[in-house]
Amino acid sequence: MESPSNQELLNASLRRSLAKSYFFPTFYDHFHSSSPEISALFDKTNMDSLNKMMENSLFHIIAASESNWDSEQELIDIAQSHKAMNIKPEFYKYWELSLLATVAECDEEFNEETRTAWKEILSRGIQFMSEY
Repeated sequence: MESPSNQELLNASLRRSLAKSYFFPTFYDHFHSSSPEISALFDKTNMDSLNKMMENSLFHIIAASESNWDSEQELIDIAQSHKAMNIKPEFYKYWELSLLATVAECDEEFNEETRTAWKEILSRGIQFMSEY
């Protein structure tokens, strides 16, 4: 039997994680605690809106890793929006680490193979966004 691709592993893991009602609060707890600068960026933010943007961003990173042009353009737009808001490129690493910690907590099937899939695809998306 053929092993699932990293894309398949990540998609399954994301579905399991998003099914947990505590996914976004857990992520933002991790992310806010990763840096006082990051925490300050979210002081007056509508979290429901932010959750939708986060989910949208995740789907675009995944789709862009499959060379989806529309998602690549969306990632460019997100990166340029972050730049306009003075979001530092080094914050992407905090975002990645916070997301990995959250998925490890929310996905009951999370293992080293799943971690590797997440890291590979997120790294590509972060690298792509860092270029804009």
